[in-house]
Amino acid sequence: MSEKRTILVGTVILTAAGVLSRCIGFYNRIFLSKTIGAENMGIYHLIFPVLMFVYCVTIQGIQTALTKMVSALHAKKETSGILFLLRFSLFLSLMLAFFFTAVLVLFSDEISVYILRRPDCGLYLKLSAVAIPFVSIKGILHGYGIALKKVGLSASSQLIEQVVRVGAMIALTRLVSAGWIRSPYLAIVGMLAGESISCFYSIIYYFAGKRAGSHAYALPVPKESLAGELFRLSIPLTANRLIVSGLSGVQAVLTPLVLTLYYGSQKTAMELFGVLTGMAMPFIFFPTAITNSLSTLVLPTIASAKADHNQRKIKKTTDSCIFGCMLMGIGCMIFFFLFGDYAGERLFHDPRAGRYIRQLAFLCPFFYVSSTLSAILNGLGKTKLTFYNNVIHAMAELLLLLVLTPRLGIRGFMDATLLGHLLLFFLSIVQIRNSM
Repeated sequence: MSEKRTILVGTVILTAAGVLSRCIGFYNRIFLSKTIGAENMGIYHLIFPVLMFVYCVTIQGIQTALTKMVSALHAKKETSGILFLLRFSLFLSLMLAFFFTAVLVLFSDEISVYILRRPDCGLYLKLSAVAIPFVSIKGILHGYGIALKKVGLSASSQLIEQVVRVGAMIALTRLVSAGWIRSPYLAIVGMLAGESISCFYSIIYYFAGKRAGSHAYALPVPKESLAGELFRLSIPLTANRLIVSGLSGVQAVLTPLVLTLYYGSQKTAMELFGVLTGMAMPFIFFPTAITNSLSTLVLPTIASAKADHNQRKIKKTTDSCIFGCMLMGIGCMIFFFLFGDYAGERLFHDPRAGRYIRQLAFLCPFFYVSSTLSAILNGLGKTKLTFYNNVIHAMAELLLLLVLTPRLGIRGFMDATLLGHLLLFFLSIVQIRNSM
């Protein structure tokens, strides 16, 4: 199968799984908005910056480095070190995962009071921490499969995770009505069920493929150089995600506070934050199922072409991906602007959600292409440039948030988000052109 066809087929598979997963996840958000309310949705979303911070350290940088290294070794037919990289990445990610699980369980109350400024987030964090090792195992196995352009595991695991998550929450609603469990904890229990079951599924899938003879690798050599290369690539990637996640976490914590300054009510601020982050933004981000699938496969493709010194293939792949993502973003922008009000009212029965969808529509062209631009830079081995671009973007967005939101309210938050992604887009385009 040709490289272009491999990317196309892989993208279609991942996109189909991503769209189905997002449809299920979208139903999940509608269900939650009706079950726990806008204010509790806002509180629930406050814990995600903490979890994203942990995932950055434990999995994301290691996963991306593993994908790049395995794809490069596979392109050169040097399969001897691939199994060692998989095992070493799993060991490293799990050690970090267990450490941070313990930290969150032991210090969740302090984090809730002194960082999130919401004491009622303590139990949310304790329960969510249990999912971290499951996410680490699943992420490493997915990164390994994607490097070999075998997307079946990632695609099917996404679907299983969402189905189990929603199914668990629907089943638990009876306990809520009986008074045995508080409704806000539905989301956390559903997440735990989805992540754990999809992790076990991923392990079974991997070993089933191994028994079928898909992993006939020789002994790994040389271990020291492979481990050193993994660290060299993963450290800047982890630092990138860590700092950006940290700045995003600060932004998430500050947003309700600066909204309170404008609206004069913490309850109103948290409700608006819940409508924006739990209803409008997920609707806008729904089409990223396509662009994320594309960027997932672009990284190993660019890395393989780089290893083969195929500059023509790099340029052709880069131009095609950027053009396709921008075209889709413009189409979605027009659609959301024209039908945002109707969608918000129809799906969430909240006119504020529809109004925010229309205002966020202009973000689409730049947001949809951002993950693909980062994947191209990482595939080119320019992980430090990705780091610099993302840090500049996150700091600029945070500064704009602090300046605009107290003066413009929720509109200031959206303007800050748009301007921040515009900056990231132009920085990434310039860096890619200079690297080719």
